[in-house]
Amino acid sequence: MTASQSVLPMTSATEDKSSYAQYFSVVHHYHQLRFQWIVKNFLKGVTGQRVAEVGAGDGGVIQFLREKNDVFGLDISETGVAYLKQLGINSALVDASSEPLPFDDAQIDIFMMFEVFEHLKNPQHAVEELQRVVKQGGKILLSIPNPRTGHQYLYPSLFRFRAFKEYLANNGFTVNRVVPYGFVPPLWPLVKPLVFTKKRIELEDKPMPAVGKETGKPHFPLTTRLNYASSAPFWTAIKPLRYAWLCVYELTNTDPQGSRKLFDRVASRESHENAAKQ
Repeated sequence: MTASQSVLPMTSATEDKSSYAQYFSVVHHYHQLRFQWIVKNFLKGVTGQRVAEVGAGDGGVIQFLREKNDVFGLDISETGVAYLKQLGINSALVDASSEPLPFDDAQIDIFMMFEVFEHLKNPQHAVEELQRVVKQGGKILLSIPNPRTGHQYLYPSLFRFRAFKEYLANNGFTVNRVVPYGFVPPLWPLVKPLVFTKKRIELEDKPMPAVGKETGKPHFPLTTRLNYASSAPFWTAIKPLRYAWLCVYELTNTDPQGSRKLFDRVASRESHENAAKQ
């Protein structure tokens, strides 16, 4: 067996896209409260910027920025990209784990990924790509869910809030602030069945009306409204991160080569350690 024959083939981006192809076959309204909270707390008054968002298949935050900015939505889901196009938002199908983002270097002013990193097979590839496409000094907004919610992860330890902050700093980002959103109560495993009732699940399974055919205000489940209310400035200031539903990380792309330098430092250190052992 040759060296090339001994290497197992990696799962292709096409196969990963097929797993998520119908992810947004049902598009929900209830995330919009969180999106509006993000705009209010991180993007208020943003105009004339080039803004990109990965994982925007339900309209994302960019749907609230499109009138005064040049926005672009990316998603791994075919149904998500189709919905973005219905909204009139420039969009592309891309797997951020393995494919290059469809932008030139230093082209984006603001880059966003909310509740996406925990889905990625290769988060480091995504970090390198977003550093490449964001201007030096540009803003990056990321969020990850609290592991206490019971969310499934490929890399569980990475998504502890402090560990993720350290991971970002190690890759050369300046972490300006970490802001909690929502609330995970104590004894959540016992409370969860009382929250995600059959009625709540049925409500979540209802599709969003076709674009242009929405009537009235969307109905938000009680838990969604409580998460939003618990993210008012007073509660945000006193709430421990461990009780947040998720955390939003505001970063500056201080060093566009930060992730590359980290990789080189690790490789160089291991090379020196191996040489010392010989």
